[in-house]
Amino acid sequence: MRTPLLLALVGLLAPDLADGQASAGPQTVVVELSSFKFAPTSIVLQTGMAYRLQLENKSSKAHNFTSDAFFASAKVEPEDLSKIKHGGVEIPAGQTVDVQLSPGQPGEYQVKCAHFLHASMGMTGTITVR
Repeated sequence: MRTPLLLALVGLLAPDLADGQASAGPQTVVVELSSFKFAPTSIVLQTGMAYRLQLENKSSKAHNFTSDAFFASAKVEPEDLSKIKHGGVEIPAGQTVDVQLSPGQPGEYQVKCAHFLHASMGMTGTITVR
């Protein structure tokens, strides 16, 4: 008699778990932008998973996170599409911009800050999609 009651309580308290599914939202990946680097410089993502790229500009100057091929292949959430312009996301000084997406094709994608000379000063990195 206790087993059906316990299952009913589990179903009420955690309906996604009762169905055998996790209710986790997108996994957050934090990238710090500063003068003149990304941290981390390398990110590994899995196809079929949802992510929230949290782009934090710790600098007193604007930067961007640009990867034409990566953003072109990713499925970006509709509410975040307008944040991507010219293959990148602009992050004002001292601000954070979040972009929710699911990676597209597996491969290695180059990332850079496209502001004048920033990439040559070290603002580069990679996104590996597996």
